[in-house]
Amino acid sequence: MSTEIERQAALLTALLQGDGGSLAALGLRGVLPTDAQAALRQGLQAYRGNAIALSERALAGAFPQLAGLLGSQFGSLAWSFWKVCPPACGDLGEWGAALPGFLRQSADDALADMAALEWSLHQAERAPDAALDAASLALLHGDPRQLRLVLRPGLLLLSVSDEALSLLASHRAWLHPVAAGMPAVLVWRKDWRGRATQLQAAEAAFMRSVLAGDSLETALMASQADENEGLDFTSFLQQALREQWLMAVLPVEAEDGKEDNNDEHPEAIPAPPGR
Repeated sequence: MSTEIERQAALLTALLQGDGGSLAALGLRGVLPTDAQAALRQGLQAYRGNAIALSERALAGAFPQLAGLLGSQFGSLAWSFWKVCPPACGDLGEWGAALPGFLRQSADDALADMAALEWSLHQAERAPDAALDAASLALLHGDPRQLRLVLRPGLLLLSVSDEALSLLASHRAWLHPVAAGMPAVLVWRKDWRGRATQLQAAEAAFMRSVLAGDSLETALMASQADENEGLDFTSFLQQALREQWLMAVLPVEAEDGKEDNNDEHPEAIPAPPGR
């Protein structure tokens, strides 16, 4: 490890530690005169104060409703999270993916689910833009075994508790009303704003299959599994176009762009058994 990297690592350790460990982390305890040590401590305190404030602002940008719910406790949460899982890059908008898992270790699952949903909305808003390939819709007259759907970048499916949805819906009017027992939630961006909606079991099974890159026929068959009535594809298509979920229809053999469909959210829970 280079001397510069070691110096930066020591400074970071000093900032994260309390006053008692600051000089020790820098290897300066007992080396500097007393007045110089005091000045250095004051400087480190100022840097630490800025870092604490920055952690709260950055995390609140991705989790505004969680910040509002926790109030003054959110700042302590942000700094604790920063110390355990600091930002990995200069873009602080990318910091926060691990917060739901962090909350599951120390808080109830509803807060963790709420954080997972807020992070998904945040990521959907930051996803690359895409335009509908309207001409490709003509392919839907063909064999569904040979077709697949390409969805908007950033669109994903996750599972969220009723309590977490209710907490978020109190701040997001378009989530009303929250239907109990429908944990599958679709998250996407519409007109540059993150959106979320609950899905019925058949809809969730269909979208899960589409997100996996399956053919249209396979996705339609998946919607009929577990005693589900199946998906009304005509109604789905109208909604998918209206809500800007669907970007293109492609032949199955066209592998380019297959990665455009996102996998299920890493925090997602497997689909519940059919009722």
